Amino acid sequence: MANLASTVAMLLAVSAIVFLAVSNKRVNEAALANKVEVERRVAEKDDDIKNCQTSVSEKSNQISALKTKVDGVKEQVKQVQVEINPIAGVSEKEVEALSQELAALQTKFEEVNAQIAGLGSTSTLGTTV
Repeated sequence: MANLASTVAMLLAVSAIVFLAVSNKRVNEAALANKVEVERRVAEKDDDIKNCQTSVSEKSNQISALKTKVDGVKEQVKQVQVEINPIAGVSEKEVEALSQELAALQTKFEEVNAQIAGLGSTSTLGTTV
């Protein structure tokens, strides 16, 4: 009976070892499958991150180019403002006064031209007669 008990105990021990080995193999296979899936997901996420970094880099370059353009436009605005400021300071009264002065000078110019024309016509009359 002792032999039978030790044989049964050995068989139980061997079957327990086989069971643990089979279970361990299944756990290892599941772990390996999980590892492969995780590595695949990590690779996908890496690709997503690289694509995002590329997009961010492109957008950053576009933003830099737009900032440069904005700075150029701001400089142009400053230059135009420098030209406009003196004009903006001129009042309507000043414009009206200058217009009247110009009209008066135009009238004087026409009078002088008329006098010159009159002088030229009398001098030509005296020489031809």
